[in-house]
Amino acid sequence: MERLTERYDITPDGESDVWVKQHDYISAARKLCDYEDLEEQGLLVRLPCPIGTTVWDICGMDIRENVLSGIECGKDGKQFLWANHDEWLGELNDLVFLTREEAEKKLEEMKNG
Repeated sequence: MERLTERYDITPDGESDVWVKQHDYISAARKLCDYEDLEEQGLLVRLPCPIGTTVWDICGMDIRENVLSGIECGKDGKQFLWANHDEWLGELNDLVFLTREEAEKKLEEMKNG
């Protein structure tokens, strides 16, 4: 994907930190329109993390560390994570978490009923 914009860390007061490359505002507006169309059609998905991210899942009463290899998105917005290309881990924020601390908190809740 060719970027049509650039983001700057330091900008003068009152100016945007986003700039359109080579002042190609028509192409940038068209691309934005395409993304908005996809979003309205339910075809644009924001992933919770990149493939290869370390995640923690609850298996029985243990917490396992895994490397994410896939993400499945349900119609209801739920996201299911996979590891090792063929191991289904479970639903994000239910049995699979992006931090060990979140997994530990959920496991403690499960133990306490």
